[in-house]
Amino acid sequence: MQELNSEFRGNPAYSNLPRKWKVSVAGDTRGAGQGDINDLAFEPAVKLLEGERVKGFNVRVGGGLARKEPRFARDIDVFCRPEDVTAVSAGISALFRDHGDRENRFNARIKFLVDEWGPGKLREVLQAEYVDHELPTAGEDLRAGYDYNAGRADAPGDYVGVTEQNDGRYAVGLSVLVGRMGAEDVLDLADLAERYGSELVGITQRQNLLVADVDGAALDEFLAEPLLETYSPDPHPFMRGSIACTGTEYCSLSIVETKNRMVRYARWLAENVPVPEGVEDFHVHLSGCTASCAQPQIADVSLRGMKTRKDGEPVEAFDVGLGGGLGENPRFADWVEMRVAADEVPGYVRNLLRVYEAERTDGESFREFVEARATEELEGLAEPEETSYEDPYMHNTKLTWYPYAEDDSMDASPAPAPADD
Repeated sequence: MQELNSEFRGNPAYSNLPRKWKVSVAGDTRGAGQGDINDLAFEPAVKLLEGERVKGFNVRVGGGLARKEPRFARDIDVFCRPEDVTAVSAGISALFRDHGDRENRFNARIKFLVDEWGPGKLREVLQAEYVDHELPTAGEDLRAGYDYNAGRADAPGDYVGVTEQNDGRYAVGLSVLVGRMGAEDVLDLADLAERYGSELVGITQRQNLLVADVDGAALDEFLAEPLLETYSPDPHPFMRGSIACTGTEYCSLSIVETKNRMVRYARWLAENVPVPEGVEDFHVHLSGCTASCAQPQIADVSLRGMKTRKDGEPVEAFDVGLGGGLGENPRFADWVEMRVAADEVPGYVRNLLRVYEAERTDGESFREFVEARATEELEGLAEPEETSYEDPYMHNTKLTWYPYAEDDSMDASPAPAPADD
């Protein structure tokens, strides 16, 4: 990663790409790099080269979620030694620079170039024009073990909890609900990490934190720290699985409030909805618009910000999708309900889980339960419903100055101040 950063940062050769460029490099065997939804992905693999079993990466290109046109990255049949990652990444980046669509901004992503060319032509052009060494064919991948954000019943889908490291020390994954942590808590966690000998606090794809290198002799003491009552390594499944994008608070593209609403959703579900037996984490991703920054297409329940009318008034709403996830064989969610009023979403999830609990087979994950049903059946699987959940932001529809204020009407805004103040 440091080599890639050195190659690309400030390099004018890559300063004029058609649009954004997301690169995933994963060294673990769980699929935590989520390469399937990135423009360029290096995934762990092994290959016999010149009689030697070499550890390296297979290369995939053209993943992405936005614009209601999601794609999983395509295998281009290339194995890459670790020392060749920078050269291959530079070559594919330059290929995108030269051949990506510059006429239509919405098509200016490499996923559409892969659609047009196919993986075979992309590999041929990469080999002929953009790299100097012979590209080996793909090696043996490790995708069968992918469980990160995969919706599997036999493995957790994240790094929350305690994991023993290869060196015998421990990494402690902390659940950070919707990825939002106060500044004082951040400083307190940094102090805790230093006190327990950790020099690494990482951020995961699922908006959680990972404190590495905790000594086994001090592990129980670390887990008993008061801060971990808020950022728990063993959270309720609805707290553990909730993700939200920035929303209307800071994003001009979002059309609904997200962060605070997802917190309220998670808390209400945890207090009012029984978790089906055997379910350790249940992923609900809430995205404020079709840009899909919360990655809704790869969640158990996908929420995509919309608007609708309720009782004649404009209100915030969500399209609802079901059964998405990554893993060895990733799948996008099926969109089954359109424009559900925001205050009826928790009732829908409650009713949905009641059906799942009643009809699933032994050991069947929620993703498998959805996959086994036709879209027509999923569309009538559960009904949205008002409940005791209260949503104070229903009326916002981007007409308020700040959705977290007690009085969030435009008239209550403290800015702009009069010129003579």
